[in-house]
Amino acid sequence: MQPRAGRKLHLLWLALFALGCAVLYHVLAERQASVELNVQVEAPACFKIYWLGQDPESVWSERHSRRLLLRPEKHLYRFKLTDLSKVALLRIDPSEEERSRVSIRSITLTQDGYAPIHLAGREGLSRLVSGEQDIEALYLADDGLTVVPSGRDPQLFFDLPSALRTRGHSRAGALLPLALVFVGVLLAGLVLERCFERGDTLIVVCLAMVFVLIACMATLSRVGVHPDEGVHVRAADYFQQHVLPPPVGAPDIRNTYSVYGVSRLHSGEIAYLLLGKCARLFHALALPSYMVERYCNVAFWGLLLLLAVACRDFRLLMLPMLLSPQIWYIFSYVNSEAFACLVMMLAAWQLASPESAWNRLLAGGADGTKASPLSYVWLGLLFALLLLIKKNFYFFVLFLGGYVLWRLLWGYTPCQRGTLRRMALVLLIGLSVFAAVRGTDEYINGFDKEARLLQARYHYAGELWNPGTPLEQRHGHLQMRERGTSAARLMWIDGWGAKSFHSAFGLYGETSVSAAPSYYRLVMYAGLLLLAAAAVSVLVHGGWPGITLACLGLICACALMAVDFYHAWTVDFQPQGRYLLPIVGMLGVLCLHARAYLFRSVAPLLCAAMFLLSLYSFVCVGLAGIGKIC
Repeated sequence: MQPRAGRKLHLLWLALFALGCAVLYHVLAERQASVELNVQVEAPACFKIYWLGQDPESVWSERHSRRLLLRPEKHLYRFKLTDLSKVALLRIDPSEEERSRVSIRSITLTQDGYAPIHLAGREGLSRLVSGEQDIEALYLADDGLTVVPSGRDPQLFFDLPSALRTRGHSRAGALLPLALVFVGVLLAGLVLERCFERGDTLIVVCLAMVFVLIACMATLSRVGVHPDEGVHVRAADYFQQHVLPPPVGAPDIRNTYSVYGVSRLHSGEIAYLLLGKCARLFHALALPSYMVERYCNVAFWGLLLLLAVACRDFRLLMLPMLLSPQIWYIFSYVNSEAFACLVMMLAAWQLASPESAWNRLLAGGADGTKASPLSYVWLGLLFALLLLIKKNFYFFVLFLGGYVLWRLLWGYTPCQRGTLRRMALVLLIGLSVFAAVRGTDEYINGFDKEARLLQARYHYAGELWNPGTPLEQRHGHLQMRERGTSAARLMWIDGWGAKSFHSAFGLYGETSVSAAPSYYRLVMYAGLLLLAAAAVSVLVHGGWPGITLACLGLICACALMAVDFYHAWTVDFQPQGRYLLPIVGMLGVLCLHARAYLFRSVAPLLCAAMFLLSLYSFVCVGLAGIGKIC
């Protein structure tokens, strides 16, 4: 139980947070207009609404706009706009595609304190004035307004102030929603805090929900709609009939090379061997190989779920895995990152949990038990697997190395000769397995493998990605530093930071299925608040051990992001949130160590908010927007 003074302080912080949520609700919900758009299109189209402020210096800006992707099968759209009292003029851009017919049936704007504005039929929609730019034809009828663009920037204008009428409302009616938000957030925070104190079973329930959603995505989505799934499938299929890696450029693996002239079979990742053998093992099911390989990744999440059911410490390690739908998405299609995440979480569990086989091994019988020789073997194999997954996960290995030193420094692991000897034996077994795998590859491909890989790029890469093509004729995202792009431009103008963030919290398909900008803003606010709450908890309650561990994680995470940015700048500009997955394992270790003080007051509430946002993204954006088999 917490001391009385500490308990009062936590309740005060929770009450202040609930009050802040009520204020945000007023600003973001009640003081922003809701728009209901009824529109029909013949083909997918980009629909935008801009607003111009009442300041004489205001200009049209993408920052003051809302963007919708219209689809032929959907007619009704709802979204938030802005505070109508601050708008001088609205501009509607129906479509960016030439001759893409857009039929606007009705537009309704509602905001507390104002009478609804309903534009429908001939009379209502006649108030939309054509800008006489990029419009080939404009048809006004009783059933709506049809626009046929002649260019990419057709414009309609609406004089909002002339249509805006205030409407009185009672003070009690205005305060009631704010009071409900305050009380609801306060009660939810207290309930979630108690759930974390009594066993974290809520995490298991959430993991089970995610397992069902992952299985649905894996089953329903078409082949080829996920990022690079085709090359992942072909790499895994190779190992249905083989055990050893192929020579570079072998004729029977030509179909595994991507447009970059690179094959996943030469990456050294063991995940493709496991996926291929899994597909071979279950070939009697008469399922396509890609489907079996998808289910293999789904099973990896299922294994994590079972470990969370069996071990309470593992539940806290898995908490960061619930905070982003992009992590779930990784487990729903064929790739190598899902297995890498499995290995990462197993390694984090072994090193961080006091009851793990690794820490019992290091205790050396101090607790009355003696470690089995098999423990050395399987822990050594786990270490070898850490070295045989995607190279960006080496930053997690770096974190684990620092974490072992941290445990020795602060006395979590006894710094004795026997302890160090047992550590060395496990590392020796792991390095021996790793050396055997790498040695086999060197035997097949020789010591000039890098030169042969470069030659394969010349031979198999497409013209835009071929190193033999002059730089100015290659794809514009390659070697941007050599083209004169500054680091500042890459970050702010080309949007490396924003695109990496979006792809870390909900981009699906070939990054073409995304949520509205408001979703990413909410995730950013919730994430920043959660990080701030965690930082304050560590600084106040963690002492030097907690602070140094947090600094270790921060240094490794920043190093990973710096290398990712440098690679995007100097090699290939592909801002992908999945490259930052090792940070999830680091956060899991921090959660486990800080469990005594981290999950008080607002932190559980913010975790719940991010989980609910993730559910929305995965179900309403990912599953709804991805290409399906039926």
